[in-house]
Formats: sequence, structure tokens, C-alpha cells
Amino acid sequence: MILLQIDVEMRNDMVNSNRLTAYMALFGDTQYSLAEKLGICRSFLSKKIRNIDEFKLSEVHKIINLYNLNPQDVMYIFFDDDDKQ
Repeated sequence: MILLQIDVEMRNDMVNSNRLTAYMALFGDTQYSLAEKLGICRSFLSKKIRNIDEFKLSEVHKIINLYNLNPQDVMYIFFDDDDKQ
């Protein structure tokens, strides 16, 4: 389990949708399957991926653990401003 201390406030524009969906595909997840793993409904996940709603920090931590993300991966998906979609 990777534990990261994230000291920045999550904002609506934090998720790089293309990058997150690429990791989902890499791990064989659909919006339905990832939503189930996060304990939310697919429509909520869709809004979060499209940056309409925010990911909770607990959801980010679950994604980190599910996909075994290292700190660089986390920055790549959640905090890198390049190519935000």
C-alpha cells in the first residue's frame, strides 16, 4: 500500500481525464467497475472524470492503491497541468 501525503486542496480541474482513463484501460477497468471499487455510482464517477465534480481524497487514495501508483503516476494523473481534458 502506498501512502502519500497530499497537502494541496483538490480542485475540480485537477484530474487529467485522458490519463486517468488510460490507466483504467491498462488495468481493465470500465467506469462501472472502477465506480464499484470506489463505492460510488457510475454517474458520479463520470462527473469526476469529466471534472464536473471533485474526487474525494479518500477516492484518490483508493485509486492509488488499486493501480499501485507511485508518486510520479499520481502527479501525472491528478496534478500535472499538461493536456488537461
